[in-house]
Amino acid sequence: MARMFANSVEFLNRVQVGQDQIKLKENQQEIVQDVVKKAKQIEILIDNLPGLRNTEQEQFDMIKELNKEMQEANLEYIKAVEDAESLRKQIVETIEILCRDQSTAYNTEE
Repeated sequence: MARMFANSVEFLNRVQVGQDQIKLKENQQEIVQDVVKKAKQIEILIDNLPGLRNTEQEQFDMIKELNKEMQEANLEYIKAVEDAESLRKQIVETIEILCRDQSTAYNTEE
């Protein structure tokens, strides 16, 4: 917002030279409306920040709970990876058995 305000002042200083007063007033009004609109948007964003209406202790408790959930999810992920690796090994073993059986069957037919 500070950058927007600084850019607006710079713009007004540049266009002020050689511009009629009516056009200058219109530009000023437009910039004021833009700044007010942006301020309202920022206010809405601030009002919707999570935890803003909670005490410091409540925010700390929420962070602890989220951390606990993250650790549990991480353990579930590790378990799922281990399960997937176990299944992969079983599939490889099954394919090897099928290949051996197929090879044995082919060799006995000759």
